[in-house]
Amino acid sequence: MKPGVSEKSVQLKNRALCYARVTAQVLKSIFTSRNPADRELRSYFKQHREHGSRDRRIIANCLFAAFRWWGWLKIHPQLSPWERVAEASDDELLKSEQQALICLAAQWLDGIDEDIELWPIWAETAGVPVPEPLSAEADLTSKAVQFAEWLDLSAIPDARALVPDWIWDEIQHLALSPEKVISAFNRRPPLWIRCQHEPEEEVLEELRRHLVTPEASPLPGAYSLGFSHVNLYLLPPFKQGWFEIQDFASQVIGYATGASPGERWWDACAGAGGKSLQLAWMMRNRGRIIASDIRAYKLKDLRRRARRGQFFNIMYKPWERTRIPVSEKTFDGVLVDAPCSCSGTWRRNPDARWTSPPDITHKLATVQYDILTKALKAVKPGGKLVYATCSICRTENEDVVCRFLRENPAFQLQPVRHPLTGKMEEFIHIYPWDYDCDGSFVVVMQKNSNDSGA
Repeated sequence: MKPGVSEKSVQLKNRALCYARVTAQVLKSIFTSRNPADRELRSYFKQHREHGSRDRRIIANCLFAAFRWWGWLKIHPQLSPWERVAEASDDELLKSEQQALICLAAQWLDGIDEDIELWPIWAETAGVPVPEPLSAEADLTSKAVQFAEWLDLSAIPDARALVPDWIWDEIQHLALSPEKVISAFNRRPPLWIRCQHEPEEEVLEELRRHLVTPEASPLPGAYSLGFSHVNLYLLPPFKQGWFEIQDFASQVIGYATGASPGERWWDACAGAGGKSLQLAWMMRNRGRIIASDIRAYKLKDLRRRARRGQFFNIMYKPWERTRIPVSEKTFDGVLVDAPCSCSGTWRRNPDARWTSPPDITHKLATVQYDILTKALKAVKPGGKLVYATCSICRTENEDVVCRFLRENPAFQLQPVRHPLTGKMEEFIHIYPWDYDCDGSFVVVMQKNSNDSGA
């Protein structure tokens, strides 16, 4: 140890450099494997149990912030090898100065100053000045200017560079400024819950008792918890099934179904079952829900969650090949929460901006339409077919629905009350720039009551 350097300082430096190294390693792994960031991160922590809760928080914050601001970070000359991440060697990508710059710049741009004691270490390692924290009022334009000045860049970065080029074609009909879109996507997302216990106030009191402050929304049972660091999964009300973690935009989809007690519903793309659970709650545990997915392991997650929430009206039938796993013309409602680009979740999953191919929406639109044409067979006359995505892309949303309606005249759009505007609308869009949540899309199509065909 150098004279005048305390053991505490050495330990802090070692931790700071460890955080930077791990962040860069997982970043590289995600870029090369194209796996979701949360999955790669879970896998890494499972294999490296030496990291405590604070370590995991700092690494996760650095990683997701790096993806949010990657379009600007990669401009710096030190990070230019990352433009060819698939071919570049570890020696090119994982230099200590690059690792430190990624963490420092990402935290600074993201406004994460709770670990500010690490900044001087990262700055010294990266060979850059220690930046002053950004003010809470700094907008995207101000950040771009200050970023260029701090790192002595030759040009001020463009806001449009923070998302892939192909997304602008998908949303150009909205006539939005790039600053509005990016400002929404590059804010850290809050946690949302859905209460499924009555009286609801009992849930809220329990959360407050554990220093969590719920904030009400226009949707019944939907509460924002902000940026709480409390581990919700360990709280007694969660273990008792009193609430589920579910984003507001996702809850809007379940709300739009209008599912009622005693009905029969098929959740055709159930995944881990967030919407199935919401339907069960709306139906007050009466009636029947069939949950299906091509991934049987996802339905196991749903079984566990349903037991915790004490929902007993859900059955499980995985898809087998291409034939629908349920009886035809027997359901009051069918929900197709279709696989999609997940562009509406880019706040929460910013890695998907950079790991999704440019033609993803067109490829998925074919899949989405195919699922809809299969699922319609399960809708009884007078029943509802609900189509939803967590995408903001027109190709996956309006274009799929319009094609379906042209080729299936037995179905008609049914207006739904928009939870934010209160207006009856045929196409329900939830955008991150309109509310502090993810993005989603949902429509309800009703089958003619006298239709005897498919």
